[in-house]
Amino acid sequence: MNSEKNIFQESPLDSVIFGFLPEREHLFISVSGSGGKTSLLQLLGQFYKNLGCSVLLTTTTKVQSPLYYKWRVNRVITNAREALFCIGKKGTVTLCAEKSSNERKLQAPDLEILKKLKNEYDVVISEADGSRNLPMKIHTERDPVIPSYSDYTICVLGSWGIGHACRDVVFGYKGYKEREINIYDGELKTGRNSAEADSDNLEKPKTGRPGIANAGTDYVFREFLQSEIVDSPQGLLKGTKRRKRLVVLNEFETLTFSQKRIYKELKFPADVIVLGGSVKENTMFERIK
Repeated sequence: MNSEKNIFQESPLDSVIFGFLPEREHLFISVSGSGGKTSLLQLLGQFYKNLGCSVLLTTTTKVQSPLYYKWRVNRVITNAREALFCIGKKGTVTLCAEKSSNERKLQAPDLEILKKLKNEYDVVISEADGSRNLPMKIHTERDPVIPSYSDYTICVLGSWGIGHACRDVVFGYKGYKEREINIYDGELKTGRNSAEADSDNLEKPKTGRPGIANAGTDYVFREFLQSEIVDSPQGLLKGTKRRKRLVVLNEFETLTFSQKRIYKELKFPADVIVLGGSVKENTMFERIK
């Protein structure tokens, strides 16, 4: 890894991402993928707020309701049409999404209304995907929902899913069934104690270790990551535009050397920027590509 790629090591993740985003009036950012989207939404919202921008957080699918999730916003609007008549002030963050039949979730406003709201706010940041808190995802035909007027897409991948059975940590995987997962010490393990990838045997998982379910034949290692997450039309980059996309490998600092090496050897399209960092700690550890 050359020094140019490592120039951002140990820098604030939000400011590093900001450096790659286009400088334009009325910016619309879509956040897709899994394993940290909502946290990144909040992080970037606060970053732009501190720059003095008017910020709108929203969704084109669903987000958690403020009744069950602590949003760092100045106000919440659950009627998007009303939002057109009460635009947020500079240096504030507004959450706008519609009520749904599930009180735990807010759902997407009409896309045409979001298009109008884009022209009223300095920055709109939209959660474009759902993954039920799993670190990785294979998309269906209906997601992610990235509007044609979106200017840039940030794809989040929970890197800690490596080493686990795909059916445990990959939402949308063919063998995945909700809650049919390995439970360890009473908590769902989404990868933080997964089997280490031995440097001499990177493709084959160890079995029988805490955090690994022995219920499937496919595991998250190099071959699966390359074919199903990076290369597949239904993978991480689905719906993104060339030269207008960036990947965040979230919780990269929790990986072993061998696990990091697998991610570094993945072959992403030439235009894709790949960052290894922590959304929770707001730290960029390494530029992978």
